[in-house]
Amino acid sequence: MRLHEVNFGAHIWDRRDANGDKGATACVAIPSFADFLSADGDWRAMAWWIHDHLPCSLAEFYPKLGAFNISWHERPQRRIDSYIKPRGTLTKPGMPNHEGRHDAAYAILLEVAGTVRQTP
Repeated sequence: MRLHEVNFGAHIWDRRDANGDKGATACVAIPSFADFLSADGDWRAMAWWIHDHLPCSLAEFYPKLGAFNISWHERPQRRIDSYIKPRGTLTKPGMPNHEGRHDAAYAILLEVAGTVRQTP
């Protein structure tokens, strides 16, 4: 089996990337989030919650099962992309929406979930 160096420090968490940095990626599927999406919820609600609350490097959202990859890295990208409509980059450093909080964008997700506690 050939290892893909581009995935070192990401999907291949036990190998450092080309810059010698560590990272890790997990694919997450949350049944209640899949239900939220199937009831016309917006994937960006979860994306903004992650952006505001977790030290995430990269998050990528997929249309199947409401799944998303979430990555941590020693040199975080702080980027969110999606293959769910609207496709593309939601935010990354340099975009006007990158800084600050986005509470209004995920308020409905918290209301629907009912069990997600917001941190100050």
